[in-house]
This record gives sequence, C-alpha cells and structure tokens, in this order.
Amino acid sequence: MSRTRQRSRVAQISVTIVATTALLLAMNSPASNPQSVALSGGNPYSSCIQSSVISERFVYEFRWGGVPAATAEWRTRRRTAHGKGVLEGTGKAKTLKPVAVFWKMRGTVRAILGVDPILPDHFTLYRKDNARSRSITLNFDHPSGVLSINRIGKHGQPRRYTREIKGQYDPVSAAFVFRGLDFKKGDTIQIHVQPGKNVYCVDFRVLGRERVTVEAGRFDAIILSASIRNLTKNEPCTGLEDTKVWVSDDSRRLFLRAQTTVALGVVSGELVAYSLTEEPQPHHPS
Repeated sequence: MSRTRQRSRVAQISVTIVATTALLLAMNSPASNPQSVALSGGNPYSSCIQSSVISERFVYEFRWGGVPAATAEWRTRRRTAHGKGVLEGTGKAKTLKPVAVFWKMRGTVRAILGVDPILPDHFTLYRKDNARSRSITLNFDHPSGVLSINRIGKHGQPRRYTREIKGQYDPVSAAFVFRGLDFKKGDTIQIHVQPGKNVYCVDFRVLGRERVTVEAGRFDAIILSASIRNLTKNEPCTGLEDTKVWVSDDSRRLFLRAQTTVALGVVSGELVAYSLTEEPQPHHPS
C-alpha cells in the first residue's frame, strides 16, 4: 500500500474518532447471536445524555507510533428545531508537527440528530489533505424514506446519490445510539452505519471491564473490539487490525481511548479533557 493511501487511512481514523466513528472502524470476530441496532428494528433508542445536560465538550490527542500526530475536539449542544428537541454536534481535527510537515490534514464534522428516539437528520464531513479537499453530506428524509448524498471527491468532481433508508445511521447518530446501550461481557452489537455512499455493518464485541487512566482522569471502563464489513460491496474491510475501544462504565459512556494497527504502525487516541454543562437549577428562596 502506498504512503499516500496509508496517510489517508490515518486521516480517516482521526476525523472519524472526532465524529465518534473511528470508534466504528475495524475490529474482531462477532458473537453468534448479535444484538441488532437499526432504525428499522422498531426500538426507540434514546440519547444517553441526561435532559439536564445542555452541552458536552471532548478533546482528544492522537499518536502515530508513539509520536503526537493529531488533535481533535468534539462539541454537542441541545437546541430546538421545528418545535422539536435535537442534538447538534460539531467536530474538528488537525495534524501536528512533525507529522504535519509531510501530511497536513484539517477536518470538520457537523451533524444534527433527533433525540428520544435518536434519528439521523444531517451529517457533513469536510476534509483537506495537503492541497486536496473532499466533502460528504448526508440528508435523511424519513417521511419519504430517502437518503440524499452529496459528495465531492479529491479531484473536485461533485456527485449526487440517493439511497433507501433501511435502518442505517450516520456516524454521529450511530455513536449516540452506541453510548445509550447496556453491555455485558460477550455481547456483540451490530450497527449499520453510512458515512458516505456505502453502508457498513459494524460488530462491537464486549471483551470485559478494567480500570484505565487517560490524561482526562482515571475511569472504570468497558473494553470492546469489533469488525466491519462493507454491505454495499459485500466484502470485509481490511488494513486496520486489532482495534480496541474503551468507554466509561457509567451512564455517560465517554469514549476514553481507541487504538488500531496499520501497516505503518499503531495509531491511538485518548481523551485529554472534557466538560459537561448543565442547565442552571432554579433558585428557591428560603
């Protein structure tokens, strides 16, 4: 595999973790009876964010072979749209020196999703690798059952697609569904994710629990591995091996750490800072 393609692999990992989807990449063998998580499954998956929390902020640092390679920041806020409560998420990522000397990457993500139940509405990913830019926009029209996809590739050619909505989530809404689930050792959870024109089936397998320390603090954590298959092309995704994800073992389900092995080494990311903002409590004079 060429170095350009390897850099592209790492870029995908960095930006997707911002949108919480690098956490949806490459993993190990699924259990025999997976729990299926899909829009078409009839289960009203709700957000794990408590109603009193009005915003979240997470900061991550990524390392490539032990060297600081990139930083990422993710923010979520509650707001009202068309008379309904929604979550709006924005993320950004960039490479650091010395990696940026030969590979300068900048990426942004924006997503809007309904809550209670979680429904994907809008997802946009923009990325610039050195001088080349690309973007993908997904708009879910649930009444018509149609997903509209607008894509601009690395050569600047705009392309438009339409797909039937068949239970797939965009990467951000998939991550929020994931954060709201309960986990037991040995469980496998399948989520259908559409980050672009293709749909992927991601299998997360719960390996166990342990106490982990990241820069943001010390947490009780759930460890997961996973595998990913391209359903559109009916083939497994390769090139990323031995991926593991750690999430906090509490109601917040914070993404704490992720790591995977590529041909040029190990890429890892961990939570370095986070904050949750809650609505002010009403003051009752005594």
